[in-house]
Amino acid sequence: MLTHLSTIKAHVVCAAIALLLLMQLDPPNASAVQALQAQTPQARYEEAALDLRTQRWASAYAGFARLADAGHEPSAEMARWMHRQGAALFGSEWSATRAQQLRWDAMIVEALRRTPPTDDLASAE
Repeated sequence: MLTHLSTIKAHVVCAAIALLLLMQLDPPNASAVQALQAQTPQARYEEAALDLRTQRWASAYAGFARLADAGHEPSAEMARWMHRQGAALFGSEWSATRAQQLRWDAMIVEALRRTPPTDDLASAE
């Protein structure tokens, strides 16, 4: 019983020290947090696209996946494509749950249903 009580006391002391250390940290820069929150989905999409063009693959996938999870259809298409082609094109397999993949697929299908067919080179022949 005494050993158990000593262990509990040690945990309480460690937790108190950790709390004191956390209190010494600077609070997050409120303007930086607000700037990130204010960034539009289109701006975040463009940032992820820039990451893709500059071969920052992991950052691009993370950006597209976050946007796709928030309901951004173009990002769902990019995230799904990167997930499927990860090993072959990027040398890495990207993580996505089955539920994420199904949501992204559903968004892609819905976007395709709303997109009217376009004239292409086949009609010019």
